[in-house]
Amino acid sequence: MKENTLLKIALIITVIGILLLFTKVEIQENSFREQTFKGTVLSISKTNTTTFITSSINLNLVIFDSVVPLEKGDKIEIRGEISKGSLLVDELRVI
Repeated sequence: MKENTLLKIALIITVIGILLLFTKVEIQENSFREQTFKGTVLSISKTNTTTFITSSINLNLVIFDSVVPLEKGDKIEIRGEISKGSLLVDELRVI
């Protein structure tokens, strides 16, 4: 093959590889943004606007601006975003 043809093939493959890499990174970022967990309430701490829950899933749960009718030992299902070792809760329900 001519050198010019090899160069074109190499450039096309490189562009395809970079596009696939960006697509994979975007998929991974989206898959870790919002997660759903099930666990048990170990302790609850409330302030005026925030509720902090320690749970059996090894993450501290943080709930903003919400009244949370929970008791220690409740089984819960949580959906939220992980940020700095805590789960910022979007939705919580007792199961």
